[in-house]
Amino acid sequence: YQSMPGLQLLHCVEFGDDIVGGESTLVDCMAAAHELRRISPDHFRTLVTTPATFVKQRDSACYTYLRPHIVLQEGLDMNNMNREIVAVNWSPPFEG
Repeated sequence: YQSMPGLQLLHCVEFGDDIVGGESTLVDCMAAAHELRRISPDHFRTLVTTPATFVKQRDSACYTYLRPHIVLQEGLDMNNMNREIVAVNWSPPFEG
């Protein structure tokens, strides 16, 4: 099971005058993964080598799967943490 959005565009249709705050910060997860590898190689290795449990529940279905938060390109030396970062997996709080 996969539920990849591909490209996700988020926008606000209406912002009321009585609303305070609402600022949003978007994060480049690939850049964050590269920076984590640079500043904290041990934590980076943990996120590459330790599978996390992701759960997606709907009215008629429940999907559970394991995968690491950071995925590196396949290679001959799977212990080499300098391989290309090919994906960053996360689960938004409303999904599991």
